[in-house]
Amino acid sequence: MSTSKPNPPDRLAVLLGETGYVSWDVGNGCRGFAFPGRAREWFLVARLTPEWCYLWTYVCDVPTEAGLRARLLSHAMEENGIVTGVKFSVNNETRLVLEIEYRTEHVDAPLMGQLTRYLQATAERMYPKVFRIVSGDDALAALETTLAQQDAM
Repeated sequence: MSTSKPNPPDRLAVLLGETGYVSWDVGNGCRGFAFPGRAREWFLVARLTPEWCYLWTYVCDVPTEAGLRARLLSHAMEENGIVTGVKFSVNNETRLVLEIEYRTEHVDAPLMGQLTRYLQATAERMYPKVFRIVSGDDALAALETTLAQQDAM
């Protein structure tokens, strides 16, 4: 009988099951699970290595238009300096994601549940601003404010 710990993908499935999440194997040792949100559904992905537990969720595609791209990345970097534990990053140079990295040795089912809820809650809170930037609504609002000020003169 082996006394070794289960390998990380098996342990991840057990941890997520113990939290009550229904998850799916999405390849590469990762498991995905969904949360309903106010504005959209969030699909979280988890990966466990012997050293690190990674959790992330897709937020949006990074715009190719230079002005919107720069505004989005600037906003993401500002938020990274404010929020602890959760960070924006760009995946494959095209996708903005929110992610958490945590030492595997400290992760049990209750903590896994807390980490996933924190990631999902942070994504929910940050999404409206990101959406306004990507859709150009912030630029339009700034232009309208400028025009209204000029009209008042």
